[in-house]
Amino acid sequence: MKFFNTFKKVALGVCLAIASTSCTDKFESLNTNPVAAATMDASYLLTYNQLSVSGHTYEMWRGNLLHGMVWGQHLSTPWGTQTYVTSDGWGTAYWDMTYSKLVVNTQEIVRLTQKEAAKNAIIKAWKAYIFHRLTDFWGDVPYSEAGKGIASGILQPKYDKQQDIYTSMLSDLKEAAATLSTAGNSYGAADLIYKGDHAKWKKFANTLRLRLALHLIKVDENLAKQHAVEAINGGLFDSNADNAIMIHTKGDTYAAGTNGSSAPVSDYSFRGGVVLSSAFMRILNERNDPRLPIFALPNAAGKYVGAANGNVDAPRDPDTGSVPNYNTVFAQDANAYFLTYSEAMFLKAEAIQRGWVAGSASNEYEKGVRASLNQFGVKATDAEAYLKNANVVYDASKGLEQIITQKWIGLYTDGFEIFAEVRRSGFPKFLPNEINGVIPRRLKYPLSEQSLNKNSYTEAVSRQGADTETTKVWWDK
Repeated sequence: MKFFNTFKKVALGVCLAIASTSCTDKFESLNTNPVAAATMDASYLLTYNQLSVSGHTYEMWRGNLLHGMVWGQHLSTPWGTQTYVTSDGWGTAYWDMTYSKLVVNTQEIVRLTQKEAAKNAIIKAWKAYIFHRLTDFWGDVPYSEAGKGIASGILQPKYDKQQDIYTSMLSDLKEAAATLSTAGNSYGAADLIYKGDHAKWKKFANTLRLRLALHLIKVDENLAKQHAVEAINGGLFDSNADNAIMIHTKGDTYAAGTNGSSAPVSDYSFRGGVVLSSAFMRILNERNDPRLPIFALPNAAGKYVGAANGNVDAPRDPDTGSVPNYNTVFAQDANAYFLTYSEAMFLKAEAIQRGWVAGSASNEYEKGVRASLNQFGVKATDAEAYLKNANVVYDASKGLEQIITQKWIGLYTDGFEIFAEVRRSGFPKFLPNEINGVIPRRLKYPLSEQSLNKNSYTEAVSRQGADTETTKVWWDK
C-alpha cells in the first residue's frame, strides 16, 4: 500500500507540472524538458524501480521462468522454450520491459543524485544488478547510451561490448562500496530492500561484485581473482538478515505488488503447464533434500518426478510430473530473492577452493548450505541430517562441483542466475537424456532491433557472432 501511495504522489506531481506549463504564455516554458525538472524526487523513482524488478508477471514469466529457469534446468514447460529456441514473443518481453521501465528509470535516478554521493552509490550498485541480467542473457547490449532517449535524444543506442559492460559494472560496485563505507541512511522507506541502510548496501555491492567476478573465470582469471579478493576483503553478507529481497503481498494475480513469477504457476488456468525438470528432481532426490516438498508438489502418484528439456516430447502435467509449489516459493506473496547470504558463502568457498584467499572452503560451503536451508524454512534438525548425507558431505577432490551444485539448488526461483551459473561453470553435470544435447548459451535479440536499431544491431552481431542461441557471450567463451 505504501508503494501505491508513493506512486500516486509521483502522478500528482507530474500532473501539477503539466498544469503549470499549460497555463503559461511563455514560449520558453513550453520548451522546457519536463523530465529534467529539478523537483523530481529520486526516492519515488527508486520505489517503483525496485518493485518492478520482480513484481510484473509479463516479463518475469517470459524472462525468468520460460528462459532462465528452463534453460538453467530447474523447470520444464510446454510453451516452446523447452526446445531451446527463443520465441520472439517470449524473448522480446524481458528486453522491452526492462529497457522501458527499469533502465530509463535507473538512468534518471543516477542523473538526479549526482550531487548526493551515497544515494548515487546505491543506485549505481542497483544499476549493475539490472544490467548484469540483460548482458548475461544477450551478451553485447545497449548500456552506456541506453535509457537516454528523452534526456539526450539517443533513440538508437549503441551495443556496448560485454567486456566493457562488465568493466563498468565492477568499477561502479567497487566505488559504491567505498562511498558507502561511511555509515548513514539514504532514501529511507522509499528503499524497499534496505531502507537506505548504507552498511547493508555496501555488503550488497561487494557480494554482487564477487558474483560478477566469478562470471569471468573462463576469460580472465586474473581479473576475476583481483575483484573477488577485493570484494571479500571489503565485506560480504554476514547472515540471512542481509539478504536482498522484495517482500510481495497477496492480491490480484497480475498486480505489481504480487510476485511476478507466481501467476503462471499459481493461476489455475496455467497450472499443469509448468513442471520441475528431470535434472533438478534427480539431484534433489539423490540427496534426499529437505527442500524438495518446499520447492515442488508431488505428482498424482505421490512422487517427485520431473520432465526432460530439449527437443523431446515429454509429458508435462501434474499427473505425471511435479509442479512448482505454488503455496510456498511461488505463492503470490512469496519473497523474491535478488542476492543472498547463502550465495555469498558459496562464492567465497569457491574463491578459497581456487586458492585466491585463505580460509576453509569446507566451512564456507557448510555455511552456505545451512543458510539456504534456513532461508527456505527447513528445520535445524533436518538441516544437520542433510549435511551428513554422503552426497552432501564436503569432499575437496570434487569441491567446486559440490559448491556450485549447492549454489545452483539454492538459487531456485532466480532463473537469471541459474542459467548464468550452468554456463560459466559447467556444473551441475546433467545426464544426456535430461537435456537432449547441449543447452543454449544466450537469447536471440528481439526482431524489432533489426529494424528500429539496425546499425547497432548489425555491428553487435558482426562482433559477437551469429544471432543464435548457440553463440556464446564473451564471458562464456
